[in-house]
Amino acid sequence: MSPAGTTDVGAPQQSSAVKPVRATGNPSGGEFAAPAVPASLVRLTPGAATPRDVLHLQRYAGNAGTIRALQRSGLIQRENPPAAAPAPPSTTPATTGTSAATTPATGGAPASTSAGPAAPETRWTESDQAMIDRMVGRSGVIESYQAGQIAGFIRRMSAPAYEMFRDWLNLAESDMERAFLCKALVANRNLAEITEFAARISGKSERWMLRNLNLVSFTMGGSGGVTQQFDASCGPTAAEAMRGTYDPIYALYIRSGGGVSQQTAAAFTQPETARNQRLVREQSRMMATAGGVTDDRVQQPGVASSGAGITMAAFISLCNGFTGTTGLRFRAKDVPTDLSMSAAVTVLRRNLSQGITIPAFVGTGASGNGHFVMFISAAGGRFMIHDPWTGEAVWQTENQILTSTMALPSGWNTLWAIGAPRRTRPQDTPT
Repeated sequence: MSPAGTTDVGAPQQSSAVKPVRATGNPSGGEFAAPAVPASLVRLTPGAATPRDVLHLQRYAGNAGTIRALQRSGLIQRENPPAAAPAPPSTTPATTGTSAATTPATGGAPASTSAGPAAPETRWTESDQAMIDRMVGRSGVIESYQAGQIAGFIRRMSAPAYEMFRDWLNLAESDMERAFLCKALVANRNLAEITEFAARISGKSERWMLRNLNLVSFTMGGSGGVTQQFDASCGPTAAEAMRGTYDPIYALYIRSGGGVSQQTAAAFTQPETARNQRLVREQSRMMATAGGVTDDRVQQPGVASSGAGITMAAFISLCNGFTGTTGLRFRAKDVPTDLSMSAAVTVLRRNLSQGITIPAFVGTGASGNGHFVMFISAAGGRFMIHDPWTGEAVWQTENQILTSTMALPSGWNTLWAIGAPRRTRPQDTPT
């Protein structure tokens, strides 16, 4: 929705995108580089390929060619994860062979495959937990909610899948890289997708990972996050921000399409002017799914917008469409009809402190048009809110929410409704 009381979009935000790469693919996985040699010339020995082999192959065949070679070898099978699943399925490669043992990188979790496959209950070690604990709470990496599920996901993996995943952890060059691999696993990504992702982020700097593996900005003073491309697409954009917070593969897929923070004036009537066609298509698709009507952010003089936003129920439905990724289902709660403002703030504080994002509807006064946002985190009596109109992540105090004096970039100031979350997965490590 347009900002309160104005249709002026202001100056374009600085683009936070990575340099566009050769890319084709789809939101479920994405392909980040075109093969440099014919994929038909690439062969791997079933059961004998290690992550080092994959990295070597990736340099010559690109990620797409590498995955095709692995599939042809029978080492892995490409599967699309379910749209929603209360319990994560195990990932089972076609072969029963295991990868060769590798020496853990500095700071990694010590694990050896030389004595045979580890028993499921011993796979996630104290050293592993210490590694992930160092990353928990670092903005944009992983929070306690997802970190608490890692051990269970690893226990449920098949032995060959676990051996390959363990080798990727050992080859990672930093704890942050390992944390993002674990985050992708908990986002219900399969081994083929994680293999692509591991090769893509191998050796990247912390700044690069924080900037490109999220759709909310944690490195540019709050600016640079995903921005709505249409007049009324705040709901789909907030849902994108939420999905990218839990799934780094999805975030990288969207950012690899171009800038995500630019405010395209005419993405509906002149879609070719948008810097990120992938982002425009995604928001347009979600708007259609949710019953909204797309139109340009900026209208010609004297022309009224024909855009129409979506309902709170439709927004919550979009968020629940990612249950397979988040392990959460939301239920709309109006303020103050269903929850008092104080009770709503309690729900926000309790969940955000664990890394559970909260979808919300804001407005001005008691009624009228409103705007969808996403609450991202909480610390020290303040709440981080992603505003889709500008792509900014801003901090607001608890008192500002309680007194309806929020100062969001879009101009809205009152909390009207939230999505109260319910977990659909077991938590292996208490939060």
